[in-house]
Amino acid sequence: MYRYNVKLDYVVMKEVSLVAYLVSFLSIIKRQA
Repeated sequence: MYRYNVKLDYVVMKEVSLVAYLVSFLSIIKRQA
């Protein structure tokens, strides 16, 4: 159970960081447009 929770947290962190990267990328595009 502990390992499963750690794996789940890793996936969530990965998705959150990916979303943050996309948001910053879009904000840069809007700034240049």
